[in-house]
Amino acid sequence: MLKHNKKFIIIDKLDHSSASRIATGVINPISGQRLVPNWRLNKLCPFAQKYYAEIEDNFREIFFNKLSIIKLTNNKIDLEKLKKLKVSNEYSKYLINTECRIIYDKILNSNFESSEILGSHCDTTTLLDILANEFKKNRIFKADNFYYENLILDKGKVCWKNFKASNIVFCEGPRAVNNPWFSKLPFENSKGEVLTLRLKGKKHLSIKSTLFKNGKWLMPVAEQKFMAGSTYCRDFLDNKVTNDARTEIINGVEKFCCLNFAVVLQQAAIRPTVKDHLPIIGSHKLHSQISIFNGLASKGVYFAPYCAVQLANNLIYGNSVERALDVNRFIY
Repeated sequence: MLKHNKKFIIIDKLDHSSASRIATGVINPISGQRLVPNWRLNKLCPFAQKYYAEIEDNFREIFFNKLSIIKLTNNKIDLEKLKKLKVSNEYSKYLINTECRIIYDKILNSNFESSEILGSHCDTTTLLDILANEFKKNRIFKADNFYYENLILDKGKVCWKNFKASNIVFCEGPRAVNNPWFSKLPFENSKGEVLTLRLKGKKHLSIKSTLFKNGKWLMPVAEQKFMAGSTYCRDFLDNKVTNDARTEIINGVEKFCCLNFAVVLQQAAIRPTVKDHLPIIGSHKLHSQISIFNGLASKGVYFAPYCAVQLANNLIYGNSVERALDVNRFIY
């Protein structure tokens, strides 16, 4: 919207426990238990890289970097899948090494084979702080609670307190399940927990821009400091941390990593997930002045740039939102 010189205001209470801030901000191009390439990988991955690079250039800040994802497995089927992707014309550029365990033999248990996937990492906290400061500087940010009952729909416009606009976009993550205009969408939100770990003892390790993954993942974030995760729970959708999740993550990491850690911090947040695991963007079928931007789940860094441009072009120029992402692919 700023690029197109459109006026807008952001209403938010800056929730520092949101999934966007707790998330590791990883783009893993070949992910999931089935090891499949991300949706529209060859389009969205370079799109995201260019988008974040432009923000870095504009603000002279670095928050987006390449990331080596070391996929560990002792499953022959997984190994064959990775080898086939490595020699494919379409996805070979994302698999840069199919035998790299020996490089990390002091860290990893010996009963795993490994492949190196070229991913990316976004420091989401830095990015969100950069944007929040810019919005505040330009006086287009209002720290306030938003209550649905205070929104008035009037002749194709929306009114809230003393603001009037042609459109409102709800970017409210898991809280969308309570939105009176979108609550019937097939949300399947999930709670995730992550740990911040400190390496025990005097062993010195210098591992940068690397993530180790076998079910659970482990990522160095500073000297002697790591993050590990994560869990999926659909039964207790709150921000409370649990002993079960802590044990699950630690046990999962210990299966492939031979280092000893102490838990420094445990955090929990809710991922905004939709039934078909794709984002939902676009205008309400009956109230065109109300739009939604949601459902990015655990791939927010990957999906956000492309979806943001799609929605902006829809609101400004009337361009159609891609059908696979359009909120109106669902009945609600």
